[in-house]
Amino acid sequence: MPEEGANDGTRCSKNSYSEDLDTAFSCSKWSKQKLSPDEVVEDFIKRCDEESVKFLSEGAFQPQLNLKYGSQDREKIDVFLPKSAGVDAPIFMFLHGGYWQAEELSKDNNSFLGAPLIKNGAVFVTVGYSLAPECTLHDMVEQVKKVVVFVARRFPHTRGVFISGHSAGGHLAAMMLSVDWSSLLQDKKNVIKGILPISGIFDVRLITKTYINEPLSLTESSAASVSPHLLVDAIPECNLGVKVHLLFTEYDPPILKQQAQDYSKLLSSYGLDVEMTMLPEKDHFQELIELTNENCLFQKVFLRMMGLTS
Repeated sequence: MPEEGANDGTRCSKNSYSEDLDTAFSCSKWSKQKLSPDEVVEDFIKRCDEESVKFLSEGAFQPQLNLKYGSQDREKIDVFLPKSAGVDAPIFMFLHGGYWQAEELSKDNNSFLGAPLIKNGAVFVTVGYSLAPECTLHDMVEQVKKVVVFVARRFPHTRGVFISGHSAGGHLAAMMLSVDWSSLLQDKKNVIKGILPISGIFDVRLITKTYINEPLSLTESSAASVSPHLLVDAIPECNLGVKVHLLFTEYDPPILKQQAQDYSKLLSSYGLDVEMTMLPEKDHFQELIELTNENCLFQKVFLRMMGLTS
């Protein structure tokens, strides 16, 4: 892992941002698509919009849309239930990406990946959360904690909640390992059964040295406090049985792949059940679009972890 910089509690000035780190965390620059980095992102958002509209129009589910779990505009979820769901159906919660700040991404245009999950008997939940600069990263973590409690109480008989997310959403999913659910959920403290970050960020400290930090205003200290990699030794006892599956792609930025590998080793050293899966020949954006396909490698991981396939 890169060595930690001086923890002086200050944010890097714009002029001190590292161009090398800017590139390292610029996911579109590592794509092998025959598009410019900007075009890669534009195409991804367009595909998310189109596939989500298609998903909603097909209607092979019972929808519960825009359920409020808090008072902020984005504190809403969409719930999609299989038409023949049992009361104990597993719940798959998904947190969108966008480096905690991209307004073009939301719960609304990340619903498309739920089709294979719903078909096989899972309740699918897309989660909205507030973005920077209106909201700090610590506040976003608190919002996700709140929505997990909201969902667990709404489905008291579920046999398990599985939390996933893409990129920044993968980071937020991983942060849920640090939550003491025994105090928040009491008799349902072990309802969290799986954490499945997709191309997540597990050590946020380097973000403070990139352009990504401008709306986030993270310091070394605040970044450390929301870095899953640095919180492993404090994982509550109620979460030691949670299964963790880290997913990434062949053409993800090397720094994200390295963070996943380092985080996996650290979790394993503390006795957690951890697996990793790499999707070959795809990039950071293609992996999400691939999830429309039930035969996608990642979808097979999701279904297997929920016990919905052999």
